[in-house]
Amino acid sequence: MTFELPEKPKKTNTSADFASLRQAVDELDKFDYAWKSYANKADRKLSAANKTIKELTAKVMELENENTFLRDKHTQFGANGMAVVPITKPLPEVPQFVAEFIESYKDRRTIYGVFDKISKNRKTYPKLYEWVFEDENSQATFALAFITGKYQVEKPQLFYLRDELTGQFLAKDNQFKDRDRYFFGLEKTHLRILLAQRGN
Repeated sequence: MTFELPEKPKKTNTSADFASLRQAVDELDKFDYAWKSYANKADRKLSAANKTIKELTAKVMELENENTFLRDKHTQFGANGMAVVPITKPLPEVPQFVAEFIESYKDRRTIYGVFDKISKNRKTYPKLYEWVFEDENSQATFALAFITGKYQVEKPQLFYLRDELTGQFLAKDNQFKDRDRYFFGLEKTHLRILLAQRGN
C-alpha cells in the first residue's frame, strides 16, 4: 500500500479574493442598515398608532360623557358650548293655606286670573291676600309655586312659652310644666322617662 501525500494547497489569499469578500461585507452592511431603518420606521409608526388610539379612546369617553348629558332633558350649556351640570334650586316654601289654594285652582286658572281672584276676593281669602300681597318676594314665590306646581309646604314652627319668673313652660292645657315632666291634664302627670319607655 502506497501512501500519497496530497498536493500542496494553493495560496488563495489574493487581492481579488479580498475584494469580493469586502464587497460581500459591504452588501451585508447595506442590508443591515436598510433592515434597521425599516424596523425603526415601523416602530415609530407603531408608537404613533398607539398614541392615536389613546387619544381617540379619550375622545370617545369625552363624547360618551357629553352624550349622557345630552340625554338628560335638564342639561344646560355654558358659553363655550360644553354641557354643564344643572344646579338644582330648592323648591319654594309656602304656608299650608297657600298650598291648599294652589291645589284647588291649579287647573282652572292662569296666574293672572289667580292674582285677580285673590285681590277681588280679599274678604273671602284674608290670610291668603295678606300673605301674597305683603311683599314682592311672596308674590314671586306664589307665582313660581303656582306655575310650576312644585313647592314645599312650610312646617309650622313649634315653640314653648316659658315663664321668666319660675322658668316653667306653659303646657297645652294652660298648666305649667317643668323640664322633667309633661302635663296632659290636672290629674295626668308623666315622667319623661315613662313616656319614652311606652313609646309616646
